[in-house]
Amino acid sequence: MVYRGAASVANFVITNSRVKRALVVADSNIAVDNLAQGLIAAGLRVVRIGNPATVRPSLREYTLQAQAAKHPAGIAAAKLRGDVSAVSTRGATSSGGKAQEREVKQMKGDMWKRSEELQKVAEDAVISGSQAVVAT
Repeated sequence: MVYRGAASVANFVITNSRVKRALVVADSNIAVDNLAQGLIAAGLRVVRIGNPATVRPSLREYTLQAQAAKHPAGIAAAKLRGDVSAVSTRGATSSGGKAQEREVKQMKGDMWKRSEELQKVAEDAVISGSQAVVAT
């Protein structure tokens, strides 16, 4: 069997070896997107690392951000970030004085930190579950 193109070679290596996950890289976003598209077409679980704005629109659902947003921890992180905004608004409009302002600020910081932890859990799960991590 003849393999042509980097995506075909990467697919062959991943599917015919003990490699659980491969880092597939290229010098440009266009080249990375072409690799990702070939690997997806071959049926591999792919995660595209990088700024979603630089990813081909048809591949944005494969970005780390998009996949992490669908993970339960990513959903919880997004909800918590929304809750932080609600706490900030309530804290700014209440008339509880400086002590309450500090308390709200501390609560907001704790919630934000937890949302970042949950986001990392989601991203780690996405990467761990992929067969090919594709990036520039």
